[in-house]
Amino acid sequence: MFRKLISIISIALLAINSAHTQEIPPTTNGAGYQQLEKEIDGILQRTRTPGAAVALFEPDGRVWRYTPGLKNIEHREQVTPDTIFRVGSISKMFVGLATMKLVADGKLSLDDRLGDLAPEVEFDNPWEKEHPVRLVHLLNHGTGWDAPHAPELVGQSGEPPSIGDTLKRHPHSRHSRWVPGTRSAYNNTGPMVAAYIVEKITGTGFEAYIEEQFFDPLGMARSGYYYDDQYRSSAASMYHGHRELTYWHLPNRAAGGLHSSLQDMIQFVRFMQEPDSVAGGEILDGNSVRTMEAPTGSSAAAAGLEIGWGVGVTSFHHDGLVYYGHEGSLPGTSALIAYQPEGALGHIVLTNSDGPAAAQIHKLLASYAAANPRPASHTVTNVGGEVPSTIGGYYRVISPIAERDQIMASLMPWKLSADEQSIALSSIVGGKPQRLLSSGEGKFVQPDTGRVALVLGEEPVAGSVLYYGPITLKKVGFIQAIGPMILMVAWPLCLLLCAVYLIFWLPRQLAGRRLARADVQLRSWPMFTVAGLFLSIVGLWSIRNSSEPYVMAASITLPSLLVFLGTILFFLGALWSLRVWWQYRKTTVTGVGKGLSVALILLNAAVNIYLLSYGLIGIRLWA
Repeated sequence: MFRKLISIISIALLAINSAHTQEIPPTTNGAGYQQLEKEIDGILQRTRTPGAAVALFEPDGRVWRYTPGLKNIEHREQVTPDTIFRVGSISKMFVGLATMKLVADGKLSLDDRLGDLAPEVEFDNPWEKEHPVRLVHLLNHGTGWDAPHAPELVGQSGEPPSIGDTLKRHPHSRHSRWVPGTRSAYNNTGPMVAAYIVEKITGTGFEAYIEEQFFDPLGMARSGYYYDDQYRSSAASMYHGHRELTYWHLPNRAAGGLHSSLQDMIQFVRFMQEPDSVAGGEILDGNSVRTMEAPTGSSAAAAGLEIGWGVGVTSFHHDGLVYYGHEGSLPGTSALIAYQPEGALGHIVLTNSDGPAAAQIHKLLASYAAANPRPASHTVTNVGGEVPSTIGGYYRVISPIAERDQIMASLMPWKLSADEQSIALSSIVGGKPQRLLSSGEGKFVQPDTGRVALVLGEEPVAGSVLYYGPITLKKVGFIQAIGPMILMVAWPLCLLLCAVYLIFWLPRQLAGRRLARADVQLRSWPMFTVAGLFLSIVGLWSIRNSSEPYVMAASITLPSLLVFLGTILFFLGALWSLRVWWQYRKTTVTGVGKGLSVALILLNAAVNIYLLSYGLIGIRLWA
């Protein structure tokens, strides 16, 4: 009853406010709300996104709302400010809030050891004695744990499992790959463990605790975690393109299962901006919320980093403006909230598609805010320090989200160039170089925000590293940086040339009946070898486009078997091709065709060694 009363009052107040927020304010770039509407409509059309709910917080306190498109294509239902969307990882902000509330009440400390708080939760940390996993690491992505494995992501029908039962299902991913706190890699399991600790300390289910302590006081009556009657009657359908997806009963509800409406999210953002002004600061004090926004409890934070993961909150920056908030996505939905603390600027984007629409609308709104009159931004004064002479060179990311992502990190090296007072950092595979100014003591700031975005650091395992926002970079040699890229360019190019040559060579040989055994073996086996890898790609494509991708990956299905067997066939085919080449190395077969075939044989072998070094031969997605 109390929650319904708050909801009625909140909606009435918001309705009064919205009557004043539809006026187009003065702008410095001539772009008003009508232009924003036009550009948002264009984004939805280009990205095949059925509908969206958007809010823009203006400097004078007004909130502009826009709800274009359809919540359901089949029934032609329109999106409204009360339409419910799943918001994915925005859920993690509430895990951070719940934790900080218990910290503020003296019931927890961010420095508490996980092993002391919840010894029943299984995890593996080789450095636990001297460098334990702490509560803060669960929330700032500093545990070093692997990304959740496929079996952890399979939803269950029937009664939703408890957090404790979910944590027991597949603990194998909770292995620290580096010393906790020394690197950060986005992780969905850490916040779920933190939510479990909240349950244990309060004696209340996490979802019920969030409702009581945050949803009810904030009037967020259309927010929750379950597939209940309210969700079924008010939620936007989820789409991949224009294909409607079924509801995914996410096992990790605490870290990604939240749903909410635009109206509720507006209430939430207002609270995050000025928590002391809401309910007299009784929900959570401003100091605790501000603590959530800053990097803390990590080597990077100790070295002075100001841009990166906080406690359940991250930061965005665009044209000199720094925002805090979070992104969120699930199959069929994508969302983002961004706000400035103790200020009026911010925006909310909710969509019912998993395409790039939310990110593009975020960029549009951030550009709009940056082009309009606003309070003076952070002044850049802390510059002029000397740039270390050895900092330039090639770097590789050593903090991949998933262990299997390491191969992608090796294929996308970074290059850092330096002069006397600044550095420029960019990915070799593309992207605009990011220029940072030295402020001395191994710190580098963004020219437009003055925030420290890169720091030099030392860690126990990797030694000297760079902390650049949420990623950790390790310097590597030229060959180590460029070699994998050369291999991955030369291999498909050689494969293409062999295929083209075979198309012209084979008909002539068949017509002249001149097919020698050595010719056939040398030219066919390298191509047969690649066919094995093609089977794996087909399997991955089938899983990716399935309505239940995690179910397909987490069990022994035809697509997951294709991935497993395809890589093995690729490996065995490469070995047999080497044997064939060795057997016929002294035959009279010569010419361009033989040279291309031998090159492909050797490249296939090199690619196999490369994949094997990253554990991708015989990969079992269900394990």
